[in-house]
Amino acid sequence: MDILKIKKELLIVIALIGAMCLFGYNLKAELNIDSLQEARGYDLVDNFNEYMARVYKGEYMFFIDMNGKEYWKEREYNYVGYFSDGMVEVSQGDYMFFIDMDGKEYWKEREYDLVGPFREGMAMVVKDNYWWFIDKEGKEYWKEREYDEVLTFREGMAVVVKDNYWWFIDKDGNEYWKEREYTAIDYFIEGMAIVNKDNYWWFIDKEGNEYWKEREYDEVLTFREGMAVVVKDNYWWFIDKDGNEYWKEREYDFVWNFSDGIALVEKDGKTFYINKKGEIVKEE
Repeated sequence: MDILKIKKELLIVIALIGAMCLFGYNLKAELNIDSLQEARGYDLVDNFNEYMARVYKGEYMFFIDMNGKEYWKEREYNYVGYFSDGMVEVSQGDYMFFIDMDGKEYWKEREYDLVGPFREGMAMVVKDNYWWFIDKEGKEYWKEREYDEVLTFREGMAVVVKDNYWWFIDKDGNEYWKEREYTAIDYFIEGMAIVNKDNYWWFIDKEGNEYWKEREYDEVLTFREGMAVVVKDNYWWFIDKDGNEYWKEREYDFVWNFSDGIALVEKDGKTFYINKKGEIVKEE
């Protein structure tokens, strides 16, 4: 099984889904996208990010700016990501590399199998099934450690994986909590990260303190707007950073993170939106 090929294809699928879900009002406010898309035969126009929007046409992708000017269409990129930190990952044939806002290509000759977006000045790269990082000068970090996977930096920390165990590193390469042998972890968001071991999930902070391990949640989602989703015995509810549980007794079948003070919840086949007081603000 070609794992890297699958990952590349998955990136494209995720991009398409994200584009369809996130196609925004602000984009249409800048341009008459419907007319532009029809006139030029685009398959899809994505949201603007750092003043550029991705365009899908046939098997290739490129960009337009807020005036509708096309960028790098002739290069026939198979995939382009979102601009982040002024750089964007692209693929051409079997290899991936980066371009900046001026279209300058970076590190194409290295023939990376996979690259991820720059975040906090660092990006992940993959070659020959090993993963490491580069900075915006192209300097490579911790290649010799031969990690099996890495995730991009957030809040000064990155996730690394080797031999099925997961831990964190900082930008100096210091490793954290490797000895705990977590079997899955996620980014730090709002100062907390989720971790997994023995099929249970809980949280840690940046000092490594563990929270609510004894509750043996079956699943948790990262904190957003001070609240996190937790799951046990197929019921879903919320907790805050003090560990207070909210609306557990309602036995929701599904809930999603808060965004702008509103969260989606489902029960008995019905979908609702609630605020942080637990009040229904919309029903579908």
